[in-house]
Amino acid sequence: MFRKILEKIGFKRSEEGFFEGVSGAISYSSIESGGVFRKRFEYFVKDPDTYTAIMSLTSFIVGPGFHVSGDGKAVEIVNRFNRVVGMDQILFKAVCEMLWAGNSFWIRVYDGGRLIDLKHIPLTFITAIHRDDSKIVALEVQTITGQVLKIDSENLVHFYLIRHGGEVLGSPINRPLTEPRMVYDPDRNACYQIPSYYDIKWSMEWAMWRVLMKYPPRHIYRFPRIGGETQREYAEKIKSMLPGEDIVTNQEVDVIQVKMDPRTSSTHISNISTTR
Repeated sequence: MFRKILEKIGFKRSEEGFFEGVSGAISYSSIESGGVFRKRFEYFVKDPDTYTAIMSLTSFIVGPGFHVSGDGKAVEIVNRFNRVVGMDQILFKAVCEMLWAGNSFWIRVYDGGRLIDLKHIPLTFITAIHRDDSKIVALEVQTITGQVLKIDSENLVHFYLIRHGGEVLGSPINRPLTEPRMVYDPDRNACYQIPSYYDIKWSMEWAMWRVLMKYPPRHIYRFPRIGGETQREYAEKIKSMLPGEDIVTNQEVDVIQVKMDPRTSSTHISNISTTR
């Protein structure tokens, strides 16, 4: 497995070990938007269940580490390279990105014809993907200064989880949850689009939040002997009170608790939580 990784990043097997050597022909066929990565990143970092699951799975995959064996000189070269580039950190980031985005991109850095480093390309910086029939041939990347760079495939390392059909991008582990679905209604002979699972889930959470905020204890404060400016001053003080804070006054005041019955809504919340 590690040999395949080495070959992927630019080392080539020879009798003496692994040495750099990459070549490729560029032919442009079509361009796809890089916006898909920003959406996948949002699902990853904002959904607590997804974030926890992917980070745990990444640790489980990368945690055991790796061991290099074989020809002594080749092992020495590979181990030195691993120490210089921080291969442990590279593997963790690459595996994590493959799980939540399906892909991880790196730039090969050469010095005098020798591969000396790998630089990570943040997926959210990718604005366009140039492809041909079977592979990615170039990326367009926008830097933090706004400059757009085109990086040809001969300078890229592309790790991907799995590719389906004629796709050149890998699919994340949670892909079925990120995309809308079409459902056919035979009674109306029509198709309808169902939002993605994440959109449905987040809408349910928003509905639950609105229900919870609708039924906190509410009170009506009535001051029968004051009015005008004094009454407005008391109203402002009451509005600024913190939860659990009491009002102190020498005026006559009636406090009426508003009665609400949240049982029906609570039942819906319980059903939603059980479903999750």
